[in-house]
Amino acid sequence: MYLSEISIENFRQFGAGDNRCIVPFRPGVTALVGENDAGKSAIIDAIRFVLLTRDSEYASVQHEDFHNASDGEPSNVITLTCRIAALSTAEQGAFAEFLSFEHDPAGQERAVLYIQWQAKKVTSAPTARRWVDITVTCGRDGRGPTLDSAARQLLSAAYLKPLRDASRELSAGRRSRLSQVLGNMESIKNGKRFSDTQPPSTATEAMDLSLVGISHYTKHLVNNHEGIVEARETLNQNYLSRMQLSGNSAIGTISVSEGGKDDAVLRQLLERLELVLQDGPGLPARGPYGLGSNNLLFMACELLLLGSEWGLGSNGDGLSAKPCSGAR
Repeated sequence: MYLSEISIENFRQFGAGDNRCIVPFRPGVTALVGENDAGKSAIIDAIRFVLLTRDSEYASVQHEDFHNASDGEPSNVITLTCRIAALSTAEQGAFAEFLSFEHDPAGQERAVLYIQWQAKKVTSAPTARRWVDITVTCGRDGRGPTLDSAARQLLSAAYLKPLRDASRELSAGRRSRLSQVLGNMESIKNGKRFSDTQPPSTATEAMDLSLVGISHYTKHLVNNHEGIVEARETLNQNYLSRMQLSGNSAIGTISVSEGGKDDAVLRQLLERLELVLQDGPGLPARGPYGLGSNNLLFMACELLLLGSEWGLGSNGDGLSAKPCSGAR
């Protein structure tokens, strides 16, 4: 048996109705060829969602996987349908209760297996623990029985990761590649220090702070927000003070999590940043780009690092008069 077709609706680049994506396959080797952001990676990931993969990495649906319509509103339901054809007698026996029957061009009745994977938003809250409901059913329209885990394991495919996952390389996280690149920029430490006794009184003064100063200023603002102050006072006066032994005066504080010297604070701040693509200045994000475009962004980021290390000018084609401190 082989995957003969996949239908993709409301998933990433692909919309619904006439804008859905239907890809037919033939037995043997299939190559997907197209320009950047044509949807090649989306097609592969759609197959991974429906069929599961044998690797240890679990692919989970994300909010940005839901297609954004032309009006900017995200869809609420993703529907992915795979058609498995040319099942042998033994394979038909293994999936007997899930099969559909169709007539081929010659009029012969053939057994096929339709698997419909559907993700429906349960809530629009991005932080909800259970925000999406996923079902896997059979039949051309998905109205057949639910495909059990044992049957899905029989269909699981082998997935070989790309040589470089550029999107992950540029995402936020501990020792992220982006934080390393930014940490080598000569001007990354520029700006004034923050003072608790003389905090900025205008937006202009705040913009003059260094990144570490902005971090300390943000912490200062959070610590003095009325909601945080009320929670801290209630915690200490109404509860913690009554639970301690006589003579103990420890108090609880609510604060932005960070610590260490300025270099450590800067590193933590840079590790929270990510680099993403958008269609143009001021335009809303339309969802994740494909592997090709993310690789271009990754290469541009690496060139930024090389330029900063070798003192290249802003256009990247000449040497600046002042070498950067990180040059090697």
